[in-house]
Amino acid sequence: MDDSDEKRLGIDTPVRFARKATRLTPGNLVKTFSLREGNALPVVMQPVAKGVDPVAWASGNRDLIEKNLLDIGAILFRGFNIRTTEEFESFIETIAGELLEYRERSSPRSQLSGSIYTSTDYPPGESIFLHNENSYQNTWPMKLFFSVRNLPSKVVRRRSLIAEESTNAFLPR
Repeated sequence: MDDSDEKRLGIDTPVRFARKATRLTPGNLVKTFSLREGNALPVVMQPVAKGVDPVAWASGNRDLIEKNLLDIGAILFRGFNIRTTEEFESFIETIAGELLEYRERSSPRSQLSGSIYTSTDYPPGESIFLHNENSYQNTWPMKLFFSVRNLPSKVVRRRSLIAEESTNAFLPR
């Protein structure tokens, strides 16, 4: 920018900008926002920088996670770079505590590690009707976690629908 540009833009003296250090703290390592404007469900939690340890972050932010889950009903953890099934299991245990054993199995699933299983092993061309996950068991999960290990190609896009069911009718008045 030369002197004529400065005068045209109304700048009397050149403006100097200094770099300002940004301090990352555990509280601001992850941003929280709505996936779609006007629709709170799900809330997205996404690291603002690379290298955030998902287990360490979740351990230090259980109250924030629980509050968002109770207020909104679903959380999409995006961009945490969980690379292995074991890391995923550790992340879940940090948030939810001890994982339930998969008993009384009603559909074919493959065990990936510990308490981590695939969704129902079903042919790609077939659909699975909406259902209450493990509702037939004596003890059912209070939290469900899903992970995408391999993104589907553009040709074969599949999705898992998650429906919310009101249970007010079953609560004592």
